[in-house]
Amino acid sequence: MTDDIFDIPVTYNGRDLNFKAHLLKLGYLYKIQVVVDGVVVIYERDEEEGFRAWIDPLTDGADKIDVNCVKAIAEVLQKSRS
Repeated sequence: MTDDIFDIPVTYNGRDLNFKAHLLKLGYLYKIQVVVDGVVVIYERDEEEGFRAWIDPLTDGADKIDVNCVKAIAEVLQKSRS
């Protein structure tokens, strides 16, 4: 497994945010790991070629994460694929 690090710029709630992302390559598959509000979020491709986010529900703070921010990151990832 190899990984690359890159930035994801997101405009959310009128603020310009920048998230560090790790591209996790797993053979032919890949996942993108991003830390949002101190919680690790894993993005992966879904059946419609969009991105779904996965958060371990046992992680501290997982229940308080800003879901709309997680969705905004997914939208940026999707646009970058177009």
